[in-house]
Amino acid sequence: MKSCKNLLALSIATIISASATADIKYLNESDLNADSKIYKPDSQSGFYIASNTRYQSSASESSIEWDNHDETVFQTALTLGYESDYFKDFIGFEIRHHGVFSIDNSISGFSQNEGNLKAKLNENAELRFGDLILDLPLMKNKVDMVTPALTRSLAVNTNFNDTNIYYLRAFENIGSYEAGFDSHDAEIFAGDTDVHILGLSSDIQNWEYHLSAGTQYDFKTKFYGEIQSPDYKIMSTDISFMVNGGYTSSEGILKEYYSQNNETESAGWYSAKIDFTKGNTNVFLTGQNISDSDGMEADASWFGGSYLDFMGYNNSQISDFSSPDMRSWSAGVSHEILDGLKAEAVYIKGNSAYSNEKEYNLSLSYKHPEYPILASIQHGKNTFEEGDDITQIKDTIASIRFLHTF
Repeated sequence: MKSCKNLLALSIATIISASATADIKYLNESDLNADSKIYKPDSQSGFYIASNTRYQSSASESSIEWDNHDETVFQTALTLGYESDYFKDFIGFEIRHHGVFSIDNSISGFSQNEGNLKAKLNENAELRFGDLILDLPLMKNKVDMVTPALTRSLAVNTNFNDTNIYYLRAFENIGSYEAGFDSHDAEIFAGDTDVHILGLSSDIQNWEYHLSAGTQYDFKTKFYGEIQSPDYKIMSTDISFMVNGGYTSSEGILKEYYSQNNETESAGWYSAKIDFTKGNTNVFLTGQNISDSDGMEADASWFGGSYLDFMGYNNSQISDFSSPDMRSWSAGVSHEILDGLKAEAVYIKGNSAYSNEKEYNLSLSYKHPEYPILASIQHGKNTFEEGDDITQIKDTIASIRFLHTF
């Protein structure tokens, strides 16, 4: 279990390019919703300004006395960004500056600068190099409070017909609170430790498919596959449903610091989800099974990459239910009360031979129908049992975000 997903995120950031589901793309203003962790303007040139303010209160009570803690954090960030046109219809750039003010046990502030270069290879292909926020199944950057973690990468993205193909070479990660980069490699590894990922997504008769595979030298390999159905009407009713299913596998070599012994670890996880929609109400059910884990937690990261998020359908406000051999399910309902005002409730439960876990999440969000403004409040409670040890975490988040383009 991730104890508190280290201040789960709503953030301002950049991804790359445009097109189908789960490819490398910009999230535009239409993606500004209560579940979105990342947003920036659509793929357009010019200046933009964004603000992100967040309050979070988290408390942990454990039968292990030293695991008890209370934490309250307030942060606000102002982001200034600029993306150029393509000069000579070929090359351009993007730069961003985040200024952050923070109050927790003390008052502090910090800033973060980032940018990337872009090259137009043809009308349907683009190359990007620099500090990128990635939202890919095998490389999904975390965000902390109001600022993003980054991956320094080279990415190529191309589209033809209804298919998108991308290649990513990731060199190193940077956390949102750090001034320097963490390379993917470690001293105990030799050779090229960059991460290489190849993926494609396609829309065939309104069914969406995504496949990707990644490798990091001879240390780790991963595979991801997902399929999503179109909306189907139930008989002659006004109820529709949609189905998602996915599988991820990860296999790597653990190298001991003080010996030459290599130990292989592996994990695979299945996920499934079905959504029912009637008018402004949505009901969904999910299932997730961590299997063949050799007693290891399902691992989202690559070696040295500590800023990546787990991609599972039961990835919730506090936990991701990725403990060894854990089977989990969830049930949730959301309803749009008024135009832009949405309430949601979710319950998740998981168990394995090693542990039992349950969590509920409640949220209320408001997205302005005309302007990119989002306000939300979320509350979650997680109970994790492992043997005689019981840990309860309560987490409350309030945030407001705003985006303006010039």
